[in-house]
Parts: sequence; structure tokens; C-alpha cells
Amino acid sequence: MLKRTLIAVLAVLVGTVVVSAIEGQRHGLVPGSLGQDSKLFDGCGLDKLSDLERSNLFRLVQCMPTRSYLEESAMRFVENDRWKEAEVYGTQSLKFGIDIRERPYLIAYAEGKAHILEPPFSLDDIPMPGVYWSKFEGSRIVLINREGKKQDFWIKRSE
Repeated sequence: MLKRTLIAVLAVLVGTVVVSAIEGQRHGLVPGSLGQDSKLFDGCGLDKLSDLERSNLFRLVQCMPTRSYLEESAMRFVENDRWKEAEVYGTQSLKFGIDIRERPYLIAYAEGKAHILEPPFSLDDIPMPGVYWSKFEGSRIVLINREGKKQDFWIKRSE
């Protein structure tokens, strides 16, 4: 298992080096003009390839899947359970109805609408801006945070 993991990591690293070196070639950069990267270019043996071979290699690497089977299957699993992607933009201090003072609310975009969400009591639990899995449950939206835990937010307003 460890051997396969190391091989996979090595393949990704070599692929990244190959792509960046070939991209540099494609944009008119030559190994000598890449500074320290020219050592990397030569070390990978890319200097021994013809222009056609480098071009073919770049196309091959470009066609590689961007997600692993594990990532793809995990995505399908949560999507089949009605979870959808939501983008959290951050917080905004707002005052609603009979509120005496402004308080921070979470601003998010999910299922084609912008939402103002009432955060939990602890401001430490407010998610950072980014994309999260979300599910609507009545007048609440549930987000899966970075640690894999569910967080409930009341929907104050949707537009």
C-alpha cells in the first residue's frame, strides 16, 4: 500500500514538473532562461526530447484526470444524498427587525440564490470563505465544515 502511494505521489510530482517545464517551452521560454528551473528541466530529461515529443507529452499530461477515484466517488456519494456545493463569501454586520445592535451574519450563495445566514452562537465556528457542501432542511441550511462536521445556520433572508 505504501509503495503504491509513493509511486502515485512521485507520478504527480513528475507530472507537475513536466507540465510546468513544457508550459515554459510553449510560451517561448528555453531551459537556460528558467534560472534554477533549468536544472529541473535537464534533471527530468526533458532536454533530450524533441519539440514534437515535448508537445505530445504535454497533451498526454493535460488529458490526465484532475480528481482521483477516491475524490470522485466521495463527491458522487454526497451528491446522491442531496448535498450541493455552496460558496461562503464571509460575514457582514447587519441589523434585522427588532435587533438592538448589528451582529455578524454569514453571506453564502447556494442553489442559485444569495442567502443571509444566522451563525451559531460561537463566532469561532463561522466558516472561512470558500466552497462547502450544503443541504437545505426547512428554514435551515447545513454546511459541512473543513473538519467534516455539520453546522446548522438559520436562513434569515434569500434573494
